[in-house]
Amino acid sequence: MAVWQAYNAKDVNTLREQQKVALKAWAWATGENEESIFIEQSISEINAKNFKMIPINWNDYTVKIMNRGRMVRLVNKSDLRHSPISYYVDDEDGEDGDKDLATIAPIFSLINGRFVQVI
Repeated sequence: MAVWQAYNAKDVNTLREQQKVALKAWAWATGENEESIFIEQSISEINAKNFKMIPINWNDYTVKIMNRGRMVRLVNKSDLRHSPISYYVDDEDGEDGDKDLATIAPIFSLINGRFVQVI
């Protein structure tokens, strides 16, 4: 999955390109600019020292169809809140060495024969 690979590589330019449609819509809806949304929502933790993507076990996930078939997202079969785009990062205080599990749950739509992140 290209989104997972971009996060794993900490490839900010690819992440920005993948989220272009979603960022534009979010900026229009909120009045904020696309770059500030991208930095706050997408890459705030990617440069953390102990940022580590969790490998995807595809057997744990299924496709959830949304919006009358217009959008899809991948969800964990046992906990629908979890996405395959998950990672560990140091907890907020960073003092005790604990790690937090974080999940990014993009929603995709098929546009011109390609799945595009729309939310």
